Amino acid sequence: MLQTETRRRNSGRDAAIVRNRLLVSLPPDDFGALRNCLEPIELRKGAILQDTNRPAEYAIFIETGVVSIVARTVLDSAVEILTVGDDGLIGIAAILGGGLTVQRACVQIAGRGLRIRADNLASAIAERPGIREHLMRYLPSLIMKQSQTALCNAKHSTEQKVARWLLQAHDYSGSDVLPVTHDLLAGLLNARRAGVTQVLAKLDEDGLLARSRGALRIRNRGALQSRSCACYKAICSSMSWLDEFEPFDHYLARH
Repeated sequence: MLQTETRRRNSGRDAAIVRNRLLVSLPPDDFGALRNCLEPIELRKGAILQDTNRPAEYAIFIETGVVSIVARTVLDSAVEILTVGDDGLIGIAAILGGGLTVQRACVQIAGRGLRIRADNLASAIAERPGIREHLMRYLPSLIMKQSQTALCNAKHSTEQKVARWLLQAHDYSGSDVLPVTHDLLAGLLNARRAGVTQVLAKLDEDGLLARSRGALRIRNRGALQSRSCACYKAICSSMSWLDEFEPFDHYLARH
């Protein structure tokens, strides 16, 4: 499960505490070079955080909520190729030095984030190169997670895909109640809606989750994980390098 001791320690405390795992694993001096440029933002459901072929104006560190990176063509609907939460960021192009973004990022479960302008991030990196070194370690993890997600959506059963997505959303949202619909899951996972409905009905019948209008409540996480494929654990392990760092409590303002 993507849950660190820092997250458990911070839960329910001052909202000024930073929760993004990429940020809280930065040394305090490196974080200090970013702190005054980080702007808290609300991540509203359905909001487009970045779109294809647009300048990389910001890097957005996800604090809470679930964001999908999706791929689409003119004729095809969007399919998720990556799920992003509090162990990731949107706007990798800003870390790479700018350029155009290549994928759309859409908020699926509302939450909060911290954004920094690309030029301010570049200035901080020039002052403290260790920031770029740290954030660049996210890039291979992102590629691995994206590849595993694509493999899962292409090869595994609807039940496995649904279970994997719900587990990730449960990790990132911090809540047992997930405001997602059958249509949303079917679209993101490239699955038939009827198949998703059948899977959710079975999971409900078996006591793993409870369905209500527009939401799902996780009732038995352990059993749900047994219905997932190995992709969930592989995706989680891609961020295990963050455990190498001593976590610090970082604040947006000093008290």
